[in-house]
Amino acid sequence: MTSPQSKVSFLFALFALFVCWVPSPALARGAKAEKTTVEEDPSAHSWKLKLILDFGSAPDRDIVPMVFSFKQTATYERALTDESKDKAVTRTVPMANQVPNNSEQEVGFSDSETGKRFAVTKFPITLRRKDDFEAGEYELTIKAVGGATLGTVRLQLKGDNKAIDRRSLNFGESVSAPKKKSDAASKEASASAHGAAEDQGPDLSNIPDVPKALGEPSTSDQAPAPVAPKQGGCGCEVAGVGPLSAGVLPFAVAFALALGARRRRS
Repeated sequence: MTSPQSKVSFLFALFALFVCWVPSPALARGAKAEKTTVEEDPSAHSWKLKLILDFGSAPDRDIVPMVFSFKQTATYERALTDESKDKAVTRTVPMANQVPNNSEQEVGFSDSETGKRFAVTKFPITLRRKDDFEAGEYELTIKAVGGATLGTVRLQLKGDNKAIDRRSLNFGESVSAPKKKSDAASKEASASAHGAAEDQGPDLSNIPDVPKALGEPSTSDQAPAPVAPKQGGCGCEVAGVGPLSAGVLPFAVAFALALGARRRRS
């Protein structure tokens, strides 16, 4: 038979085993968000989260470095389709094997005025589009640097992503020909082009001849005035003087004969 003392020892050991197996609430870590669905701030293109982090117990330091790992599980796609015409349609598109967007933050667990440390703290964080965030669904995992994981939070970031054009092209439609220019515009363009091609300088057709304009006689309208020959000339043609006329020639011959007869008598 089992003694009463052995029964008490057995129950005590069983109780101690139960206490060691059940985790203490003081050591339970966790993370949650005040709102898991967050609307975008359109002016700042960002989402502001407010997280509640439970370290399990007061840490041994005021500030604990932590890693916030955002893994996108879905995107809110906006697309223009043949059915939607010019209005974008939003649909949830699941995403798999996405590379997490990690951000290391320093989280404080103490009161700066009193210096007292706490196991639970509230931590705000801002997610911006310029940091590769977009409207969609995310799985946030928070863990201390070099330590255990605090917890995982599922988030929905609401907002309008850039629309994608998924409308099909209609190759049956003919491309409209460019409108023809009016007749006046065509004539003006033709005259302009023609004038530009034949423009060889100013028009000189209406300018009078230089000799007439200066009052000088023209060589084609009036012959040069005759010049009288010098006395005692040989009858040779001198530059600028015309030949002897036929009426003067007989008198010249008679004069020459008379002069010769006189020389013979003497």
